[in-house]
Amino acid sequence: MAYPHLNIHFSREELIENFTLTPEERFFLPQWRQEGCVLGCAVLLKTFLFLGYPPPTKEDVPASLVSWLGQQLDLNPSEFESYSWKSRRWNE
Repeated sequence: MAYPHLNIHFSREELIENFTLTPEERFFLPQWRQEGCVLGCAVLLKTFLFLGYPPPTKEDVPASLVSWLGQQLDLNPSEFESYSWKSRRWNE
C-alpha cells in the first residue's frame, strides 16, 4: 500500500473539500506574528490532516495549495518562502 501524497495539481473542488480552513483554525493560526509563519503553519496543519504525516520538504507542497491557503488568510503566497522548514525534527 502506498502512502498518500500531495498531487501537483488539485481541482478547485479538492482544495475546497480538503484544504479550507475552519473558523477555529483561522482563530488559532494568527498566534504567530510573522506572515510567513502563519502561512507555513497553515500548510503544515492542512497537509498533516490530509496526509496523516507532514510533507518531507517545502518543495513537496504544490504552489496551488500554498496559494489557496494564502487567499484564505489574505496573505501573499510568496510569504511561504520565508517559512523555515524544519524537516530534520521529523527525521530524528
